[in-house]
Amino acid sequence: MKFIRLFIISAFVATSWAAAQGDNETKSAVETDYLYLADPTIMLDGNYYYLYGTSLSTGFQAYRSKDLLNWEGPLGNIAGNYALKKGESCHVQKRFWAPQVFKHDGKYHVFYAGDNYLVHAKADSPLGPFRETSMEPIPSKEQEIDPFVFFDRDGTPYIYWSNRYSGSQDILAARMTADLEEIERDTQKLCFKTDLTGWEIDNPRNQKIVEGPAVIEHDGTYYLLYSANGCNDVGYAIGVATAKSPLGPWRKPILPIISKDVVKENGPGHGDIFYDKEGRLMYVFHVHHDKTKPYPRRTAVIELQFKNGRLLPKADTFRLLAIKKN
Repeated sequence: MKFIRLFIISAFVATSWAAAQGDNETKSAVETDYLYLADPTIMLDGNYYYLYGTSLSTGFQAYRSKDLLNWEGPLGNIAGNYALKKGESCHVQKRFWAPQVFKHDGKYHVFYAGDNYLVHAKADSPLGPFRETSMEPIPSKEQEIDPFVFFDRDGTPYIYWSNRYSGSQDILAARMTADLEEIERDTQKLCFKTDLTGWEIDNPRNQKIVEGPAVIEHDGTYYLLYSANGCNDVGYAIGVATAKSPLGPWRKPILPIISKDVVKENGPGHGDIFYDKEGRLMYVFHVHHDKTKPYPRRTAVIELQFKNGRLLPKADTFRLLAIKKN
């Protein structure tokens, strides 16, 4: 299920280029002690935080920490320290993007974009093995990526994702069945498209991309964090749209809440929301490798706060994540 996302030629070029960049990310991850996981997700389970992120070509591995500062890994219950691995637990062959991992009804769930379609797998442990129920993508006529599952106060599950069309990439939402195996397509709604002007197209190619949704509810208002621009652009940034219903209509921001001006790093974007052990609302996301190149992308966290009806970052809490030294 995260049931899965241009003209055919442009889609092939884009995904082939992204896959090549992903290989570079994997091979370069030994350059420093930083954690190099793009499109990351963090789940708190017991005494540990578990971190996962885009790998593109082989599957997902996990990293673990007790304090969000010192991380160990990679970890996983499949050979090679994988929690989900190509050829062993899923149908996906080439691209493993943007996982969201959470615990629900006694099982651990991962929703992700596999070969540009939404995929859902389950496990009995946060270290896997995660396995698909049907070994097939969530059915769709379009390319669908970046799934995010949100449970409303009454327990109703909703899924948000980014849809790829020719020349555009939009964010959609729908209700899910209680078993999280199907999208109720008759409830599907367009959340929003990219604005034609402003911060959402702050990129040299005038790309119209909104992606990486993550949703939370507070005091009757729904907040949808999302990223705009291409992930390799320095202007990649995070905005927050608001609504009074999980399916909208959504009111979009004039300015992003997390940008290179806020965190002093290029290309911040595409993350997940979680609460830490002290009950603080956190956002895990990625930034560029440095001021000169985007890849491999580094993993970072920042604390969020609700203030006067707005969801805002605490800029001084921004930090990059690093692997624990032996």
